[in-house]
Amino acid sequence: MCAELDEVASLMKKTEDLSKQIYYYSAAFGALDRAIKTEFDEDLFAASFITQTSYNTLVSQVNLIRGGDLNVPIQKEDVDAIADQISTLSQRIKKGSDVYPALRRIMVLTFAQTGPGRYLAERGRIPRGS
Repeated sequence: MCAELDEVASLMKKTEDLSKQIYYYSAAFGALDRAIKTEFDEDLFAASFITQTSYNTLVSQVNLIRGGDLNVPIQKEDVDAIADQISTLSQRIKKGSDVYPALRRIMVLTFAQTGPGRYLAERGRIPRGS
């Protein structure tokens, strides 16, 4: 699972195409979901749930943009930072460390891609990037 998370992070970082980055991101919750179905772990369940919710939020925002709502474009720097957090998540899982700092960062970066989150980010109330 961690090797797959590392690969997801690497693929996300290598591409400049935002849609492809989000596509690769879908494999993160897939890997985590498979792991919890083999052996349930609450931290991995939280990671699976948060990454899937994050992915779904990003896809919803992409669909709004494709539909013509250009008010809240997805920020590539934040998606790059999500890739960094997937890498951090993998490292923390390998070490048996607390995964929640990486998951919290993923949640905040994802929230910054929504209308209310972007408003707060533009006002400097949400930290951006890694």
